[in-house]
Amino acid sequence: MEQETIQPLPLTGQEVQDAILFKVQESLAHTCNLHFDNSYSAFTAEISIKLVLQDYGREVRDNHKVHVSEIAELTPEQIAEFEQPARAVESNLVMEPAPPNQVRVETNQAVPVTTIVDGKAKTRHVKYAARKVKP
Repeated sequence: MEQETIQPLPLTGQEVQDAILFKVQESLAHTCNLHFDNSYSAFTAEISIKLVLQDYGREVRDNHKVHVSEIAELTPEQIAEFEQPARAVESNLVMEPAPPNQVRVETNQAVPVTTIVDGKAKTRHVKYAARKVKP
């Protein structure tokens, strides 16, 4: 007989990165004009990340500032054809502290689950669907 136990293991560094990237992509999808059928001749972005990692009582601060600027090499005629007023979008994203498995589920990551079969424990990673917010 199988017995499953969800393990509240701490988040790995990669899982923290994946959670942050998931939330940034989610924010861009809801607040920006970055859809498949949109195109832009250039863009700039300034991204600030103020990261505070909790390590069993010890705080690790890991702040980042990223500046990105990409300009496509187009002829003046091509630029004139696509010329539109620049769009500026500002968005703030705050990730509040949450239990590790809640973060995993909310950011579409696998949750560690230990299954005991014939007296032997085996940990596997299971993806659960995030709960939908009711309107």
